Amino acid sequence: DNNPRLAQADELDERLEPAPTTRKVAVVGAGIAGLQAAVTAAMRGHQVMVWGSSDEVGGKTRLMAQLPLGESMSSIYDHQWITAQRLGVGFQLGRMATAGDVLAWQPDTVVLATGARMTWPQDLPLSLQTMGVVPDLREAMAELLTHRGPLQGTAVIYDLDQTEGTYAAAE
Repeated sequence: DNNPRLAQADELDERLEPAPTTRKVAVVGAGIAGLQAAVTAAMRGHQVMVWGSSDEVGGKTRLMAQLPLGESMSSIYDHQWITAQRLGVGFQLGRMATAGDVLAWQPDTVVLATGARMTWPQDLPLSLQTMGVVPDLREAMAELLTHRGPLQGTAVIYDLDQTEGTYAAAE
């Protein structure tokens, strides 16, 4: 579990100091950063709406949770999802939000948490990127997860990240 209050008697009842002024907070992105922004804002008493392009919350962490050794990552977005629902956070999932969608809700504040793309390794020629020879690791893992069973061939991972996600991908 990724709840820092785990095993405390009031672990699901964490409270933050109420904001001096209540606002409407729009969060664009339903990955773990967007979910945490939504939970924090709701805990402070704000009205919150989250837009996510996927049908499910979790963003890129959901991909990592499908990889060997990454299964425990699902507890992050599972905990955030449950907490957000308990706090009354609204969700618009399953399609890319437009500026019009967000502005129609008339928010006071907009949080953009739409994720990041991996940076291109400076040591590799840019021509390899435009040719599509070296895919982004997340794109490669999403493609590999569509196959069942072992695949033939060799894969090379150019690791500048050195995180659990890279190790799970290698496994």
